[in-house]
Parts: sequence; C-alpha cells; structure tokens
Amino acid sequence: YPSQIENILNRSELVKESCVIGVPDQLRGSKVKAYVVLEGDIKPGTETMAKLRSYCRTQIARYALPREYEFIDELPRTKVAKVDYRAIEQMDAELRAKRAAEAPPKQPRSQGKKKSQ
Repeated sequence: YPSQIENILNRSELVKESCVIGVPDQLRGSKVKAYVVLEGDIKPGTETMAKLRSYCRTQIARYALPREYEFIDELPRTKVAKVDYRAIEQMDAELRAKRAAEAPPKQPRSQGKKKSQ
C-alpha cells in the first residue's frame, strides 16, 4: 500500500515525486511517513504543508494518511535508478536520532491524580 499512497501523492500538482515508508510510533507501533520532492518552483513551508495535507485528506483513507512529511531535494536512487528505500529508511533513522538528541528532556508524568487539600 505504500505505492498506492505514493501514486496519489505524485498526482498532486505540488509533488514531483515521493517515497512512503513506515516509521516507529509510540502510540500506534508504526505510522506512515512521506518523503516528498516538490515541483520546481514550489517551496517547502507551512502553506505548502497545509495544501498537501488537505489534498491527501481528500484522496487517502484516514488510517493510511501520512502522519509526517519530509521535504527533500531528491530521492536517493539505486544503481538501476530506482528509489532506494533502504537509504531513505537509514536517512530517516539518522534524522530521528538527531532530533531526539536535540529535543529537550521530557518531564516525568506524575503517577495518579494529585489529592486536593
């Protein structure tokens, strides 16, 4: 089903090409993430993201919607010019590790409700 999502993304006027992978998610176990190469003059940003999300909501079942999007200049290719999914997965793992290292530490949640006095 990743190829179905890629085909839908690639039909968008915003998208030159895309690659969809599954990434770890604490709540769901895994989630859909799309790596997107935008058409020539389209710039990544909040407006582009909103348009792409809106387009996807009209084309893709809710459970299959990408939960994350990453804009990149080009997709890595194998020697036979196919999208290199392993390279994308490796790149994503490195990106997640980098972001986790840069994120502020999470505050521990208190156990149970606080008693009022």
